[in-house]
Amino acid sequence: VTELIVTDNGNIYTGINGGTVKTENGIEITAETFTYNKLTSLLESKGNVILYDKIKDIKISSQKIFYLKNKELAYTSGESKATSGKEIEINSNEFFEYDKLNSILHAKGNVTIIDRVKNLTVESKEAYYFQKEDKFTTTSKTKANINNEYFVDTQDLVLLRKNMLL
Repeated sequence: VTELIVTDNGNIYTGINGGTVKTENGIEITAETFTYNKLTSLLESKGNVILYDKIKDIKISSQKIFYLKNKELAYTSGESKATSGKEIEINSNEFFEYDKLNSILHAKGNVTIIDRVKNLTVESKEAYYFQKEDKFTTTSKTKANINNEYFVDTQDLVLLRKNMLL
């Protein structure tokens, strides 16, 4: 960051005027401002925030992202977008929770999943993407469009991407 302010007896670090935070486990966060609480290991990033997990190729963008370093969890607030490689895009207007340790992305709000490789769109109020299993699940009313050929209107969907099993 271009300017760093240390307060609360050295426990709160605030970086302003833009910058990047990198961790030893492949997480890189760019934002306009950062506030890090040394006691809780909570990093709050604001303003055009991008969290990129270089190891798992997950990118999350939002105006506000919280990252709990000791638990490997990230949360967004408000309009957010996540991508997994170039194949999958997930949009939400409420929040994301990214569990790095288990490779799970949880989205809530008006959620749209776009799978460019499988030509698939899923809309729901709550969805999970299990990256290791290459699986989507929803826990609410769900609409799916597969190849503009199959249209599904259901509740609590489970989709196994590899075999395109619904």
